[in-house]
Amino acid sequence: MNCRVEPAQPEDLPAIAELVAAVGGDLEDLLAEQFLVGRADSTSRGKIVGCGRLKPYPGFCELASLAVDGEWRNSGVGRSLVAELVTWYEGPIYLICEDDVVDFFRRFGFVLIPMSGMLSGLQSKWQRYVAQLGHINIMRRYAD
Repeated sequence: MNCRVEPAQPEDLPAIAELVAAVGGDLEDLLAEQFLVGRADSTSRGKIVGCGRLKPYPGFCELASLAVDGEWRNSGVGRSLVAELVTWYEGPIYLICEDDVVDFFRRFGFVLIPMSGMLSGLQSKWQRYVAQLGHINIMRRYAD
């Protein structure tokens, strides 16, 4: 299965919202310019099978809303999206994730950090996920 990664367009937002909702991801303030999408084919408007974004905050970005269609999981779509997204910003990038994807993000230079290292901009989001799931991780990456 081939997939092409490219910047999202405003008309992609409904498909992005559907993918992100399916994985219980961050649907807050979806802006096309923050997203990359993975398209299922080489045509200009192929089906969106994955997405991810860098959400800006003062002094850092958050990698958020990473979602891949179930049929496309383990096909490299998520890896391609993250590999490109981390090149968009030279400062620290944070993310909030469940235990089962910690090793995935470690491949891109993210490390687990203690709650005491969490920036105030992420606290309300972290608390929301802890209330839903009981436990959630915070990871950070500095540019190479």
